[in-house]
Amino acid sequence: MSGSKAPEEPVVDLARLNAWPGLADVPGDGPVESLEPLKGGAQNLLFTMRRADGTELVLRRPGRHAGEEAAKPFERESACCARWPARPSRIRGCTRAPWTSA
Repeated sequence: MSGSKAPEEPVVDLARLNAWPGLADVPGDGPVESLEPLKGGAQNLLFTMRRADGTELVLRRPGRHAGEEAAKPFERESACCARWPARPSRIRGCTRAPWTSA
């Protein structure tokens, strides 16, 4: 036994993200072609998400091993943003991210 662990699955499954119906409501056109990790985010993971037309957005999600409680702040933020009268078009909330593999 070599002691090496099997590689972990990606934190965001790109195929599942592109199959998510909510992607149609996110700025940009075409599939998400790449996700690049961003530095920062003490508690959450941050990625630059690039769509086929070149639109870049930030995807933020709880850490790989976060429990169910980690979704609560996202739920609160989404609820608050939905009540803004003139909210920025680039804010999109999803409380149950179907594209995560962790």
